[in-house]
Amino acid sequence: MLESDPDFLTANLYILPPDDPECSDEDSGDEDKGAPDNLSRRQLEAEAEVTVWKGNKHKRLFSPDDNDDVTLSTPDPSALQPTPPTSASASGSRRRRTASVISTAGSSSASGSRSESLHPLDIQVDLSTTAKKRKLEKPVRKWTKADMPEICRPSGTVQHTQYLSTDVTPTALFEKFLDDEVMQLLTDNSNKYALQKGKHGFVTSPMELRLFIAILFNSGYAPLPRRRLYWEPSPDVQNTAVSNAITRNRFEELMANVHVADNDNLAPNDRMAKVRPLFTALNSKFVTHFPRQQDLSVDESMVPYYGRHSTKQYIRGKPIRFGYKVWSINTSLGYCVQLNPWHYYP
Repeated sequence: MLESDPDFLTANLYILPPDDPECSDEDSGDEDKGAPDNLSRRQLEAEAEVTVWKGNKHKRLFSPDDNDDVTLSTPDPSALQPTPPTSASASGSRRRRTASVISTAGSSSASGSRSESLHPLDIQVDLSTTAKKRKLEKPVRKWTKADMPEICRPSGTVQHTQYLSTDVTPTALFEKFLDDEVMQLLTDNSNKYALQKGKHGFVTSPMELRLFIAILFNSGYAPLPRRRLYWEPSPDVQNTAVSNAITRNRFEELMANVHVADNDNLAPNDRMAKVRPLFTALNSKFVTHFPRQQDLSVDESMVPYYGRHSTKQYIRGKPIRFGYKVWSINTSLGYCVQLNPWHYYP
């Protein structure tokens, strides 16, 4: 459309660089021979300013003076040539954010004098001073000095738990936390979830879910590349403890329907609502069987997870970089008193 106008000289499109300077080198296409056909998504979504030259006037679009026509003499071609960078500027080019420029020359049907005066406008605009990062407002926090509420004060007497003075097996100690109450919670929500999906023939029991959890623990210290290999008859991968306890199809059916919470009654602002009932039940068991100590530590731990979830975090330089962050209170011997998964409220 512009090239069909006889008064059209040239049009310049200035695209602002990304806000993150680390992503400035990820744009697709050649910067010296850029074209609108090979722009990346970051460039297409960036703010831009267009300058259209018609005769001795030029008009700026997508700027505060959108409808202002400025009378200006024909630009000097020598002034529009790019300045060759020095060694100092070349070394700092990765740290300087520049704007991508696309120049469109006039049609060849224009007069000869006009076509000879046209030159590609390859201009680098240093936005280090103009395009500053947006400053986020810091939250205002006010500390108050007050006594701890009576209900939150620690007890003066330390009550030792019963299992510290008795000899119990690891299985009995484990079942103090995943007891009948917790297993019934998993059973009820799993059966309800199967009904919601239309699987009316699926019914499980607390004993079957205990077997299901035992197989999950077994896969942790005897891992195989694929889950179905536990039921393979090959001697190199065969696991008779798993294959004799439950069939492969039944285990996969439990894997697809096991649930912790009721999907019809989820908290709207809780991103971890589907596992919140399990955390609440376990925290209650942790406090009940807590071996009382005076010195506790509050720290964070990571649960590895590489799927997609709104609360998944990436922490650079950590042994586990991708996963869920869980805040926990622990004793010096490693006992977890309380744990709470990190999440944000929308």
